[in-house]
Amino acid sequence: MIETTRSFNPDWVSPPGDAIAEFLEERDWTQAQLAERLGYTTKHISLLINGKVYGEIIEENIDDEPFPSYLIFDYVDGKPIHVVFSYDESTDTGYVVTAYVPDLNVWSDDFRVRR
Repeated sequence: MIETTRSFNPDWVSPPGDAIAEFLEERDWTQAQLAERLGYTTKHISLLINGKVYGEIIEENIDDEPFPSYLIFDYVDGKPIHVVFSYDESTDTGYVVTAYVPDLNVWSDDFRVRR
């Protein structure tokens, strides 16, 4: 297997909350609807959107198609969350692919490493 490394060094900063808000708008969802789908409260989603949560990139999938993706981990009010974010360098556009509560059957006790 050949390992490829690409550097992701944008000259801009886009808060993850902006991408989540755009995701909601594109689907005509409310914060409450996303919260229900993820098993979080509307307050948790609001914290994400308003930049009160800071994540850690735990996986980089640079060969993902159509764009490289990044798995971001954080806690919101003591609950773990994973957000998959993808970036299209050609259009300078970021996408929230999915967000979910990590399962301990799949993830290590600290939710950072797959079992």
